[in-house]
Amino acid sequence: MEFYRCDSYELLSNFINKFELDYGEFNFDEHFHSEGKLVQINLALKTLMNLSIWLPMKTIELITINKLKLNKPDFSKPEFERSIIGMTFKDLLTWYLEGEFNRNEKVIYKIKNQ
Repeated sequence: MEFYRCDSYELLSNFINKFELDYGEFNFDEHFHSEGKLVQINLALKTLMNLSIWLPMKTIELITINKLKLNKPDFSKPEFERSIIGMTFKDLLTWYLEGEFNRNEKVIYKIKNQ
């Protein structure tokens, strides 16, 4: 498991330690991107360059009440080398109740009326 100093790791670490949970089956990389890998300097610079062109062009469009349409540059989204499953509050609640990590789809709780 690759651990970079990130908020999601700290949150999970505190959660596991506070409630003394088993994390043997949990794979951090399946649920979170590393914050260090999320920052892509070249993409940030490209976005700043595009923004400096896009803003004046959008201003011109607004001034002309959208009568003049200009081809503005597109903004790129970061590309990730892998997809993640994600983690929800329901996953954390299931982990807390079960004591060990299980995807919440595998666990079903029924509330009984007394």
